[in-house]
Amino acid sequence: MNFCLHRRSLRSLIGRALLVICLAVGSQASASHASTYIDEPETELALIKTSLDQWLLKLNAEDKLNHEFGIGPQNDAAERAWANANEFFGRKEWTSSVRELNNFLNQLQVPDGERFLRAQYMLGIAYEGLQFREKSIKAYFRYLAATLTAKQERFEELLDVLRRLVPLVSSIASKKELRQQLAALTSLELPPAIRALVFYYASKAAIGVGDYAVAEEWLKQLIQVDGDAVLKARAMYLLGVIAIQGQKSDAASEFFGKVIALPGDDETRDLARLALARLAFKARKSTLALRHYDTIAPEAASFKDATFESIYVLMDVKREQEARVKSLLYLSRWPEGPEAMQVRILLPYLDMRVGDLAAAQSSIAEADKRLQDIKTWLQRHLANESSVTQTTLEDLTTLTGAQLAVPTTVQRATQLYVRLAELSRRLSDIRGSVRNTLYTVGRAKIVHFRPFWLKRSTQLDDASMELLQLGHRLIETERRLYASKLSRIDQQRLDASFARRASLLGAAAKGHRQAHSWEDFTVTSDMTLRLASVSSKLAGMQAELASVRYVHLLRDNAGDKGSDTARIEEHSEKVKKLQDFVSRGLEAVRRYRTSQIADDAPHIATMMFFQSYAGAMIEEELILSRVRGVGTKTSHERLNAEDASGAWAQWRFLASMLFDQLSALDRDMRAKMGGLITELDLEENSFDLSDAKVATLSRMLSDQLGQSMAAILNQYQTAIDERFARHQKIRGDLDYLKFLKTRDDNQKLQDQYNLEQQILRDNLLGLQQGALWQWPN
Repeated sequence: MNFCLHRRSLRSLIGRALLVICLAVGSQASASHASTYIDEPETELALIKTSLDQWLLKLNAEDKLNHEFGIGPQNDAAERAWANANEFFGRKEWTSSVRELNNFLNQLQVPDGERFLRAQYMLGIAYEGLQFREKSIKAYFRYLAATLTAKQERFEELLDVLRRLVPLVSSIASKKELRQQLAALTSLELPPAIRALVFYYASKAAIGVGDYAVAEEWLKQLIQVDGDAVLKARAMYLLGVIAIQGQKSDAASEFFGKVIALPGDDETRDLARLALARLAFKARKSTLALRHYDTIAPEAASFKDATFESIYVLMDVKREQEARVKSLLYLSRWPEGPEAMQVRILLPYLDMRVGDLAAAQSSIAEADKRLQDIKTWLQRHLANESSVTQTTLEDLTTLTGAQLAVPTTVQRATQLYVRLAELSRRLSDIRGSVRNTLYTVGRAKIVHFRPFWLKRSTQLDDASMELLQLGHRLIETERRLYASKLSRIDQQRLDASFARRASLLGAAAKGHRQAHSWEDFTVTSDMTLRLASVSSKLAGMQAELASVRYVHLLRDNAGDKGSDTARIEEHSEKVKKLQDFVSRGLEAVRRYRTSQIADDAPHIATMMFFQSYAGAMIEEELILSRVRGVGTKTSHERLNAEDASGAWAQWRFLASMLFDQLSALDRDMRAKMGGLITELDLEENSFDLSDAKVATLSRMLSDQLGQSMAAILNQYQTAIDERFARHQKIRGDLDYLKFLKTRDDNQKLQDQYNLEQQILRDNLLGLQQGALWQWPN
């Protein structure tokens, strides 16, 4: 029975209505004991005893069945887990998705091939999102194994599983299992288009584990299938890659040439052109390689590699001017990265080779300025630091990555920081999952946890109503039997007890039982309202913080930046603490609400009503028991008294059994809910310990970097000095070239002057000779 928030069953309503009718009939009988009953008292007692025997068997059977492993409740839990898993998966909450999917797979008892495949597919993606590569691979393998025997007409998931397996094959421990799965998959009868895609992805996976012969066979089968020209072009490109792996350059060139000729996608054609250019350069055909590089479109993904490689090929054929143009193009489009650092080092040399000494000097000056900025930054931020945080290390690698080679210590520290950050992210996901679970549990109802609890409550409610009806029939039967023996006082006591029983069915008693659950609801609502008020303040502080940050970004006055930064940091710390307070407060509310779920369950109202109503009936039975065996004159009366005593003994036993079962259900609910809260608390404590360990490791790494900072700075200083020395040498070469050029220019001017002087002399000599010819002797 449930007087609170849950809907009562139809059977319970009918039972309560019958009880009210019985009370009405009993009221009339109390007023006039001459009322006629359908059955005689002897027959009524026999029927009551039979009903009590039946209820004894039923209560025992239902109690045993309730503790047996049944298929219905498990399937209900599986359906609920499946619905939750889809919801979490749609929100990309991977940890919660994994939990619910595993619950679904563990509790599903009726085979469901389609949903099993879907669950394995979702598990693989969720594990992949959590960076659990091995678990993701196992889920995908289970999907492929089930696909071999499942009948399906939608192949999008199968193709996506194969596509996702390709980058994961390097982590596969058992290559043999992968080969078996792929071989079995390629032997399935599939539609031609799907079969071609299966061959393609299976071939890429086989290439990833080194099975080039198997991949080549599958790719050749793919080419023979009439289908998509784009897929054929990609297959031929992979055949060319396999040919290169087998040192078959001619065959590879042939495949790449076919790829270019096919009407495939532009990306594959550009990759084929890049491969042909590399093969040509390897064969010492630099001019042919450059022609292939030039055919790659500027918007292609492979254009970056083509531009970088063509710089060195152009230098190989002594075309420094074009190499310089390519270098400038590369730096304009891709200014960051290790390749950009190589191009920057190379650019002054190219400027010098083409005779642009001013550009070479400018490049050297720009490089010197960047190195000086790095040197200044190192002295300002690292020279006096006793520890180096991840943020500082990231700033260091960002600043120096495109200019200097990163020291091994810094590389390893960066990798460790990345791993620690990943661990911290996973722990945060777990903490968020625990928190979301607690939030969800705190909003849930009893039916969401264990559906059979509600069903069991309904069973016990129905049993209580039936048992109370039987008790009422017993009382009315005995009152009829002993009407002449009851004194006026006993009659008044019985009528008063009857009135108390009737009042338990009234609105006042019902409201009292409702108030039991509404009290907890009021407390929870009050705490939630307080948290909502704090959350509103938090939203205002977040808006203020966003405004301060925006103004700080817009301001150009360097003198005020320090104060703004300090205010922002202080405000951000307050917001962070308030966010943590709100989150933990909501957790406390949900935890309290979860602990009170058992108090709001339907069985509580049943226990309260049954205890009160049965207590009143037992008081009436005590009154009747005093006159039960008094003044019996015939064996018939004695047998009736014995039957009534036996019926009441059995009724008391059944009432005790029913109350024990209600108490057992209550204990089970409280134990399960308490266990759930305990598990969540243990998970939270485990998170706190793990998070503290990660923080300790991060702090130890930071301190260790601080201790090694002198050596790190020395390595950077040495690298900077070497670059400065190299720049100084290049600058000296440039000065010498400038001197040679100036000398050559001066020599050319002198030669031109001498030539003009000689011409002038010759002209003057001719003039003199002409004058002599004309003048007289």
